Amino acid sequence: MKKLLNPILLFTLLCLLLLCSSAQAAEPVDTHTDSLPTSARVLGDTLYAIADGRIIALASPESGAETVVNLADFPEIDPSEWDYLWLTGDGDALYLLQPRKGLLYRVEPNALTLATRLDISSLGRETLTPGERYVMFCHPVMMDGRLYLLSMDTVAWQGYELYGFSLDTGECSSVEIGLMEPEGLVPYRDGMLLTVNRDDESVVALKPDGSGRTEVLTRLPAINNRHAVYHPAEDAVYFLSGFTLMRYRGGFEQAENLPFDDMSFTAWAGVWHGELVALTSQGLYRCVTDQTQPVQPDKNALRIWSNSNLLTSDDLIGFRASHPEIPLEVQVGAQEDPMERLMNESLSRDASIDIFILSSYMIDSQLIFERGFAAPIRSDRLQKNMHAMLPQIGELLMRDGALYGYPMALWPDFWTVRPDLLEAAGWSEPPRTMEAYVDMLLDWYDAHADERQAVTFNGWGSVRMQQVNTAQMLLNAYVYAYASSDEPVAFNTPAFAQLLQKLELLSEYEGTELDLMDAAEAGALPRIFHTGKSITPLSRAVNPANWGEVTIDAPVFFEGDAPTNGASMDYFIVNPNSQHQEEAIAFLEYYSQHLDPKDAYLLAPDQAEPVLNDQYQEQIEALQSRADQLAESFLQQEASVGVITELLEGMQGSAEDYAALQAELTAAQKMLTAYSDELAECAASLSLAETSRYIISPEVIAEYQAVAQGLSLRNHHWAWEIMEELDTQALFTRYFEGGASLEQTLRELDQRVAMMFYEGQ
Repeated sequence: MKKLLNPILLFTLLCLLLLCSSAQAAEPVDTHTDSLPTSARVLGDTLYAIADGRIIALASPESGAETVVNLADFPEIDPSEWDYLWLTGDGDALYLLQPRKGLLYRVEPNALTLATRLDISSLGRETLTPGERYVMFCHPVMMDGRLYLLSMDTVAWQGYELYGFSLDTGECSSVEIGLMEPEGLVPYRDGMLLTVNRDDESVVALKPDGSGRTEVLTRLPAINNRHAVYHPAEDAVYFLSGFTLMRYRGGFEQAENLPFDDMSFTAWAGVWHGELVALTSQGLYRCVTDQTQPVQPDKNALRIWSNSNLLTSDDLIGFRASHPEIPLEVQVGAQEDPMERLMNESLSRDASIDIFILSSYMIDSQLIFERGFAAPIRSDRLQKNMHAMLPQIGELLMRDGALYGYPMALWPDFWTVRPDLLEAAGWSEPPRTMEAYVDMLLDWYDAHADERQAVTFNGWGSVRMQQVNTAQMLLNAYVYAYASSDEPVAFNTPAFAQLLQKLELLSEYEGTELDLMDAAEAGALPRIFHTGKSITPLSRAVNPANWGEVTIDAPVFFEGDAPTNGASMDYFIVNPNSQHQEEAIAFLEYYSQHLDPKDAYLLAPDQAEPVLNDQYQEQIEALQSRADQLAESFLQQEASVGVITELLEGMQGSAEDYAALQAELTAAQKMLTAYSDELAECAASLSLAETSRYIISPEVIAEYQAVAQGLSLRNHHWAWEIMEELDTQALFTRYFEGGASLEQTLRELDQRVAMMFYEGQ
C-alpha cells in the first residue's frame, strides 16, 4: 500500500507558504518574432523554437534569435502543418517531428534531412474527416536511440498511451505504463521518463522499456496539478498548480507566481542557463528556480481566490497590462470548501482575499448576501451590463436592487437530440414530458436491441445505470418545477411514485445483451439523446463528436409546465472587509469588457451578433493552393506512369532493363497513389474549413436563444444539494435492486430533504 503524505499537513504547509512568501513572476523570453512559438526545446545552452515559419535559435536570454531553417524552403512540409510540428533532440542533435505523417527530420543549418519514417500504421490514424479516428501525438522525448511520445485517440478519448520508436528503423512499440491519465513527458535521472499521473495526483518516473516505474511523489498537495519537470542541477521536481509553480526538494515549496496557468501551458522546453523554460499559449517564459529566500507578500496586491482554476492567462496578462499600478495575485485553494473559507474570513474580518469566485452550483447566493458576506458592487457600468443579461442572472446576483455579485461564466445543462437518429427509431419529435421520455426509454429497450452496435439511446451503459440516472433526472425536473425557499419539496406524491414504478420495469432487461454494455463502450457510440451537460450550440463547432445534434428543452415533469433547463454560474463577490474595493471593481469592469464572445453570448443572448472567423479566408486560400499544387503534380505523375507503361509494352531490351523499368513504374505508381491520398485529405480539410466560417454563426445563436429563457439558476442549486448531500444515487440504487420498497424510498427521501431544509434556515 502506498504511504500517503498527510493531506492536513500539506494543506497547512501550503497555506503558510502562500501567506509568507511570494516570488517574482516568470519573465517572457523575447524571441524577436511576430508570431508566438508553437514548439520549443533546449539543447545544451541553446533554446530552439518554431515561429514565423522558421526554426530559430537563441544562445542566451540577452541574445537575438538566429534562423536555423526557413520552413518555406522545404515544400515537402506543407504550411498547414507548421503549427503541428514538434522540436525534440538528444545531446546536441536537434530533430523536427511531423507527427501527422510520422516523419522525423534531422535539423542542421539550412537543412532538413529525413532521418526516419515512424511506423504509425498500427495506431489507427485515418483522414481528418468528421467523426473518423486519428491519433494525436505530444511531448516527444529522445533517449538512447529511441523517440518516446504520448498518443491519444481523439475520437474515443480514452487517455494517453506511451509509444517508443526506433530512430534507425521507425519501428513502433507500445510501452505498458499502467497509468490512467499521464500528463506530460520529460527526461528524468537514471534514463527514466517523468510524468504526472492525474488519476491519483502523483508524480511517476517510468522506465522507457516498460519494465517498471517509481513513484517520485506519491501525493501532490492539491488537485489540478500538471506537468512535472526535473531540474538536474537542483535535483528538484517542479510542477504547475493553477497559477503557481511548485517545487519539491525534500518538501513542497512555492517557487513563484506565474503570469500563465496550467491550462495555458503547452510543454517544458528544458533548463536554459539554469532556469526552466515553459512553452505556453502566451509565449515562452523563463521561470525563476534559484529562490532561496522567501519574498514578503505585496500588501498592495489585489488577491483573487477560487477553489478551482477558472481564470485564464489572458485575463491576468491583459489586466496587468491595462492596470500596471495594481499588482494581481490568484490563489487556487483546491482542497478548500468555498463556503467554509468564505464564512471563516467574513466572521474573522480577514482582508487577505479581496475577490472570491463562487459557484451557484454549490452555494446559495442570496444566503451569502443576506448574511453580509459580500460587499455591494457600486459600478454603473456593471449595473448596466446586468440589465442586458438574462433576468435569471439578476435574480441570482442582485438583492433589493443592489448588485452583490458579477457573473464570470454560465454553464447551461442542456439536452440535445440527433433528429436523424430520432426519426430512424420511429419517433417524430423529442419528448416534452419526463413520462414521455421514460416511455421512449422502455420502447428503446423493447424494440431496438438489434441496433446495439450502431447507436445508443443516451450513451449510458447498464440497465441499472439507466434506472438510477433517469430517476435523478426525474428528481431534477421535479425540483425545477416545484422547489421553493418557503418549504421543503415533497417527493412522496402519486405523480413521482408512478414514474419511479414505470422506470422499475427496465429491470426485466437486466442480463440481456443491452445490459452488458459498459459506460465506455456506450459513450463511444452515437446517441439519440444527450441528456445532461451536453455542449452548448455556441461551442459545438469545435467538437466533431457533437455535430448533428440540436439543443432542446429538457422535458418537464407535467404537461403544461414551463420548460426548464438546469444551469450553474461562476460569479465574483467582493470581500466586505477588503481594503482594495476600488481595485476589485476595476478588475471586474476589465473582466466584463473582455469576455470571450461565447461567454458574452451565453449571458446576454439578445445582444448577439454573428462573429466571423478572421482566419477563415486565409485557411481556405492556403488549402486551395495546396490542392491545386497536388492536382498538378498528380496529372504530371499520371502522365509519367502512362509513358513508362508504353515503354514497357513496346520494350525489346534485356530482362535486366525490363526489371529496372518495371521498378521505376512501381515507384511512379506508388507516388501517384500518395498524391491521390493527399488530394483526398486536402479535400476533407477544405470541407472541415467550410464549417469554420463563423466563430459564432446566426444559426447557433438562434438555437441558443430558443432555449435560454428556460434556464434555471436558483433551483439548480437545490437539485444539486439534494442529490449530493443526500446521496440519492445510493438511495435509488437500493430501491431498484429491491433493498427498499417504493414507499420506504420516498418517505426516506422526504425526511432527508426536510432535515436539510430546516438545517439551512
